[in-house]
Amino acid sequence: MPTMEELYRESGLSQAELARRARLSQNTVRKAERGEEVAPSTALAIAEAFSGVLGRTVTVGSISGLKVAR
Repeated sequence: MPTMEELYRESGLSQAELARRARLSQNTVRKAERGEEVAPSTALAIAEAFSGVLGRTVTVGSISGLKVAR
């Protein structure tokens, strides 16, 4: 399972660009990267943003270290 850092490298996205594509604040994306819990909708937005750039499905559960609040 790739980490967010690995997905950044693969996609060529910066943190700011991921935040823009996911319609999230850069601070929220930073929290997700640090392993802090994020809302399910936030995790989904991140996965969908990576999916759109990579041209393949990236699921929330396939991002190593992404912690989703319950």
